[in-house]
Amino acid sequence: MATAVANAVQQRTFDQFTGRCRLPVDFMQHHGLFNGAAVIVFSGAACFLCKAHATRPPATVSFDASISLEPTHMLVASLEKHRVHGDLYVSIPRGGLKAAASISLEPTNEQAATADINALLQGTHLRLLQDACRRLVLHESCIVRLPHPQEGPTMSPQAALTFRVHRTLPAGLVRVVRATRVNLFRHEGHVADDDVERMGPVVPSLLHHHATPPIGGLADELKKLEELIYMTVAFPDIHAKTGIHLPKGVLLSGPPGVGKTLLVRTATQRCHDSGTCELALRVINGAEILSGGIGEAEAALRDIFAEGRRFSSQSPRHVFCLFLDELDALCPQREQSGRSHSRIVAQLLTLMDGIDDGEKRMIVVGATNLPNSIDPALRRPGRFDREVMLRPPSVHDRAEIFKIHLARLPLDKRLVPLEDLALELAQKCVGFVGADIAGLCRQACIVTLTRLQNADTPRILKFLRNQQLSAMYWNTQNSAQDDFDISHALSVLSIENDQSVTADDFTSAMEFVQASALRGANTFRKDESGKTTWNDIGGLESVKISLQQAPTRGILLYGPPGCSKSTIVRACAYASQATFLSLSAAQVFSPYFGDAEAAIRQIFRDARAASPAIVFMDEIDAIVPKREFEQGGSGGWGMALRVLSTLLNEMDGVETADGLLVIGATNRPDMIDAALLRPGRFDRIVYVPLPELEDRFKILTIHTKNAKLAVDVDLRWIATQTQQFSGAELENVCREAALIALRENIHTQELQMHHFKEALQHASPVSTNESLNVFKQFQSKQESGR
Repeated sequence: MATAVANAVQQRTFDQFTGRCRLPVDFMQHHGLFNGAAVIVFSGAACFLCKAHATRPPATVSFDASISLEPTHMLVASLEKHRVHGDLYVSIPRGGLKAAASISLEPTNEQAATADINALLQGTHLRLLQDACRRLVLHESCIVRLPHPQEGPTMSPQAALTFRVHRTLPAGLVRVVRATRVNLFRHEGHVADDDVERMGPVVPSLLHHHATPPIGGLADELKKLEELIYMTVAFPDIHAKTGIHLPKGVLLSGPPGVGKTLLVRTATQRCHDSGTCELALRVINGAEILSGGIGEAEAALRDIFAEGRRFSSQSPRHVFCLFLDELDALCPQREQSGRSHSRIVAQLLTLMDGIDDGEKRMIVVGATNLPNSIDPALRRPGRFDREVMLRPPSVHDRAEIFKIHLARLPLDKRLVPLEDLALELAQKCVGFVGADIAGLCRQACIVTLTRLQNADTPRILKFLRNQQLSAMYWNTQNSAQDDFDISHALSVLSIENDQSVTADDFTSAMEFVQASALRGANTFRKDESGKTTWNDIGGLESVKISLQQAPTRGILLYGPPGCSKSTIVRACAYASQATFLSLSAAQVFSPYFGDAEAAIRQIFRDARAASPAIVFMDEIDAIVPKREFEQGGSGGWGMALRVLSTLLNEMDGVETADGLLVIGATNRPDMIDAALLRPGRFDRIVYVPLPELEDRFKILTIHTKNAKLAVDVDLRWIATQTQQFSGAELENVCREAALIALRENIHTQELQMHHFKEALQHASPVSTNESLNVFKQFQSKQESGR
């Protein structure tokens, strides 16, 4: 190899360590090559990876042998060789050349044996080696020779430092550009530039020995995953003795940001730190192993499983964990995907079937937020044996997560104890997952920094504060941290007395951060009407009791217009601390085919992701009217039939969704299809009547509590004069009386009785005896039918 390196660059020493291959112009034009294209050069039994550059005769064909490949490398297999000169052949690799986001290199075994290798992978020498990688064309598992930092590029090739490329992101042929992150691993297995463990190599290194990050709200799921890892070590010969196969695959599913990736990293780190096993974690993010070449992704999977088998077979305490994040992007359903994905699914099935529980301690963990998009063959026993559903955190779980994040922040000393603040924020942040809570805490820190910057402080103090922040920022860039720690910046700023994160900062941050499950949806809206409690509703005690009892899957409220049906639902959502989602007919119906059904499916999908949630369908008779089969299936009636069918299917699926309640409201119950009124869909049908005398008095009291009433105002007499008035009409009477008083005297301080009497002269109830008979007949029909 040394001879080949020496002869390859003897004609052009300035091409040394550049990876260039000087080819004739005619040859490059004939094969469609351009300057910088990736080529594989064969010289005798050796092969090298280069980038093509044109040269004109009589210049000699030459190449730099800094990047070499094994003859059995998957990039070399089945390539057609083109003779250039003598015994020099060139092949054009399949697949495109992409810019590398990051690459990871580790010294070869021979290089690692030298005494000074670790000293060279730090400080200025490390930066010189990283700069030497720029503009090279690389692939996983190739050998790279870099100039010795202490000798420079004019040194002899024999004195170069040799590294093996462990991983490239993305996979396949990549070009190292200025923005590429170059990670050089020391011999101990640590990353020279303190890169995160996520950028691990193809040959997995042991997890770093650092404190296990805390995780809140996932104690049960964490225990299940740890038990599975421990079983592979505690029962190594159970398959040989009993023939029992231990679970070798776990599928984690849940909405985005709920903590699937953090759960895997925490479980593996805890198992490794416990000393029970030596655990190696390899992370594949979605479709990062996909490439343009046919068969390259399958070969990458085979290499990963082969390395895992080699690692786990080294010792009975070695466990290899492969984490496939965003599994739905890598292995979608084969009947709905292309050939490339079908081959990957088939390869993964074969590899998972080949895991031997008796000898190889390997675990495959998949994570997805679309479990139904994964190929069904992966979800059977023997592959992903267990499925763990990570639901959105409850109020108690959110409080635990807030405690973890708040412990790192410089809180206002007046906000003690910390548990009370965490519980208060957890109750406000309905529908938030772990990632949303972390984002809210970060935003609160940013609000605090902005508030301190805009405070009326002397310029010298602002200057000193900016100097400290600037110094902290640049020190952070050169340390092991990847991001600027805002909370740490706040904690060290001790120039002023009041510089901690306050409750008002969190309130301001909530204006910028919302639940990710509710972000970007256009088929529903998050209600922002404020606090609506049961005390804001006058009367209707029987209706309140019906809703406060054990929740069912569906409730239908019917009654005359203006009887506080929507207000009752909002009070129910506020009392239960649930996410309130409302849907109207205008948001459902669309002139485009299929949009209306998609709107129904979307609101149920997002409501399950933000559970506990209440889906409120006001005027449901307009959304899903009664089916009229004689109308046929075309036009508007055809759309209404499809919407009704979709809603019926979604409500049947509510049985498996805990914490999801569907409430419909209508003033035309006779127009609702009978299929919605059966048990299992709308289990409880509640009549919301017009308020009685005592109820009307309570409603008038509620709407006049903020007004100053004269001594002669008799609300009970007004209640006796407003028979068949709804709650909305009584509110209008109070509002009209206030307007009459203002028209008489703009400076008036109180409402008098004659103002209410005049308002009653202009008000009349909408409900009549005939319209009320319709509700009575429907009520009697329901009571007789049940």
